[in-house]
Amino acid sequence: HKGSYDAAEECRPCLKEEMTHAYCTSELVTRGIIRSIENQEDAETSSVTVKVTKHLRHSSSGETSWSSEEEEENSVLPGGRETLVELTVPGHCGAKHGTGEFVFMARRKLGDLSITCAPRLEDWVEVIRSENLSGSANCVLNS
Repeated sequence: HKGSYDAAEECRPCLKEEMTHAYCTSELVTRGIIRSIENQEDAETSSVTVKVTKHLRHSSSGETSWSSEEEEENSVLPGGRETLVELTVPGHCGAKHGTGEFVFMARRKLGDLSITCAPRLEDWVEVIRSENLSGSANCVLNS
């Protein structure tokens, strides 16, 4: 064990402050619906396929591009009229197939887009409402 590392810590839902920080610092923020969850046996991760409903934000670094062909596996896959993105979560978190729309915030970790926060859309809208009143966010929050 690495000192104070707590495996459960990376599985718990994000607090409001963590959501706004993740929104402002993540490489990819998108609204979407969970299509499927697949446990990767060789890796210690689960792969979450998300149908993108609205793209909110992505970093300007060339790494997280929407049409990067050399990184087909880890980027957004245009599939007919719908856009899918593949994200990862730690396998021990036991990701579940939630219904409804979520706001997925992800960062690149070892080449994969790893979910940092994924609040339900209605919860995120509440966070935005309270953050916009207090004016404490570090960037413009959208839904």
